[in-house]
Amino acid sequence: MNTATITIIIIVLLFIVTTQHNKKLIIPLEHTSVWAIHDPILNKVSFDYVKKNMSNYTTHVNIMTEKYGSDQIEHAGQRYEELTIGEFITQKDPRKYVKWVDEDHGLKTSLKWVKSRLIRILGRPRGKTNWSFWLGFKGSFTSLHYDEEVTNLLYVIHGLKRITLVSPKDASILPKSSEHCSDDYIETKGACWFDIDIFNAAHVPRKTILVRSGECIQIPSGYAHAAENLEDTIAVSLTSDA
Repeated sequence: MNTATITIIIIVLLFIVTTQHNKKLIIPLEHTSVWAIHDPILNKVSFDYVKKNMSNYTTHVNIMTEKYGSDQIEHAGQRYEELTIGEFITQKDPRKYVKWVDEDHGLKTSLKWVKSRLIRILGRPRGKTNWSFWLGFKGSFTSLHYDEEVTNLLYVIHGLKRITLVSPKDASILPKSSEHCSDDYIETKGACWFDIDIFNAAHVPRKTILVRSGECIQIPSGYAHAAENLEDTIAVSLTSDA
């Protein structure tokens, strides 16, 4: 093998290593950034696609309470019902949304490829990672909450989300009494949900960002955030504790 051949091989190897390294860095570093992906393969995951492939799959459907905007706190009146995906999509109820996580059987089968595709595009986050798949109609939302000690990367496949962020400094003025948070829930789930009236309080500084179809946003660790669906929306989130 001559010197020229060896040089070419080295250059090719350096190119591959550099490309893979840069791939890990394309995740936006600032929460104010919205990064456009518009992946044509992910874009095929529409409500029609989910209904066609998972219509008979029975799942927990979360029903938002009037006060909290979420069913996540048991003492606030936990509400959910069992529906098939076909029933959920046909009802198109703005009070209801579906969240699937890694352990969910439907994700491990019909939608496992979505996670693989997203990691291929974004690069695998460092540390322990988890992912969630969200289905929600216009008007549904998750109220202000923390994802403790994790960075959240949210990609909107279809629809439009309005993300509201409150910095760790500003979030410190929000109350954490038992009226608004369950200590057990914080310890086991790493999140804390707040009363919508408090979230809307004018004295709490916040930043609002629109995330459209094919766009991604990073929510840094420690930021309180809320997500509202301004259109019927399908989204995926990846969280990392690194």
